[in-house]
Amino acid sequence: MSMMRRAFAAVSALVLGSAVGVASPPTGEPGPRGWDFSSPVNISETREYLGLMYAASDAGASFDPLSYTFTNERPESEYLLILPAVEVFNRLYEDRLDPLGHGGKPYNLLNLMADDPAVSSRFRRYVLTGEIETDDGDQSRFGPHLAMALEALSKGEDFAVGAVWLEGGKLISVDLRPLGALATTPGTPTPPTVTPTAPFDCDLEAWVRRSLLQCMTDKGLYKSENPGGVGRFDCDDFADAMAEWLLRHLRGLYPSIQVEILFFAWQCPGQDPVGHAMPIVIHGGKFYLIDPYTGEKHGPYDSLEQAWQKALELFMRCTGGTPIGTPVTYPPGDRSLWPREPKPWWHYEDMQQRFCRILKECCEEIPAYGTPPAGCTPQALPDGTVPGVNGPTGCSICDYVPRRTWISPNACGNVSCP
Repeated sequence: MSMMRRAFAAVSALVLGSAVGVASPPTGEPGPRGWDFSSPVNISETREYLGLMYAASDAGASFDPLSYTFTNERPESEYLLILPAVEVFNRLYEDRLDPLGHGGKPYNLLNLMADDPAVSSRFRRYVLTGEIETDDGDQSRFGPHLAMALEALSKGEDFAVGAVWLEGGKLISVDLRPLGALATTPGTPTPPTVTPTAPFDCDLEAWVRRSLLQCMTDKGLYKSENPGGVGRFDCDDFADAMAEWLLRHLRGLYPSIQVEILFFAWQCPGQDPVGHAMPIVIHGGKFYLIDPYTGEKHGPYDSLEQAWQKALELFMRCTGGTPIGTPVTYPPGDRSLWPREPKPWWHYEDMQQRFCRILKECCEEIPAYGTPPAGCTPQALPDGTVPGVNGPTGCSICDYVPRRTWISPNACGNVSCP
């Protein structure tokens, strides 16, 4: 892997690999922690932390994020560490981005950095030093850079800057950063839900409920095995498990179904930004949001943007809250862009063991959990299975992990996943 590709992989680890924090389960447990990105201590330590990450990537070495100790409590969502940089670069390269896919497939800053090493290099310089340099010969970059700098020097409502000057046709700024809620896209009311179309809506909702992840939430899967400890199952783990479950059970009926993970972030007035991840199902040109914690299905919606707005409505529970940036979607369990990040939950024996133990408890409580919604008669799968009818038969960790995943005999007994 080239040095530039390794550098891109390093920042990808933050944008996606660690982009999801602990979601707030419906049990009164603490929600995701934010991050004060205006704190001088946080700014300095974030640059030092990112410098270590980039250095490890350049050397082809592994990097343990927990090896670095921040003075202040680190955010659960490490994406928050680079949110100011993402906001500035979204504005700087606005003409090259289409994050909501209005012109076709969504194309965000991460995609652009993967395709253009010069953008990745400029981003790296900014997150490590605070410096941005543009040339007046490239008005597509010079213009947005100058506009942000002038706004910071005049009104100072949306941006702040430490220093800015012209040098030989180049505009150089230091510590240009967004203020307020870092909003790229203003919040808008959630559009009406599209009229459901049977039988897919019924099948989807039935299998979401039958996943038993609501039961596993109620039984504390997200908590630590040790009292007072930090739980290891957070919102991206729940999202991955639900996505694999749905793909296992619905692809036989609907071969074109897609299930990805949606990450989104927001900020409430006077609070630090937070983020969350949840599965998003795409079928027949429609988008459905799935909440693994509650077993709820939301949608269908006509676009990713509408689904994103609904996700914000569900979790941005404050008056005057503002969405941050634009939504990010990625395949469940995918770590191809950030190979040095921790692997998905099913790669760890202790997490397999906790999952299997709590799953067994929940399987014994069907039909208290997992029955289809009223008025919904789901189709039988090709093997004859019907959710909520077959009871605990087939309750297996294999339904929540990719095919041929190795399961430790110490965790779940003698299990072999096809």
